[in-house]
Amino acid sequence: MITFGERAVAATAAVRRIHDHARGIDAVNGLPYEASDPSLLPGVHATLLWSCRDAGKVFGTFLSGPGVLEARRRITLRMRAARLS
Repeated sequence: MITFGERAVAATAAVRRIHDHARGIDAVNGLPYEASDPSLLPGVHATLLWSCRDAGKVFGTFLSGPGVLEARRRITLRMRAARLS
């Protein structure tokens, strides 16, 4: 779900509560991780945007209009924003 305004504040709080308990061992490198680790946010954010873009290609919704360069530009801007939050 993508939401804005007051609903976004409540949704963010709910996601953070869930992530506070999500921990594990990375299956690839064997290192421990925590879902609340801020360094993971840019990758999560980029994955969300790419997924929405690809869904738009398949279903003709959301980010179906922009070309690859425009999608990359948007993702780069969103990743910068994620690093600042």
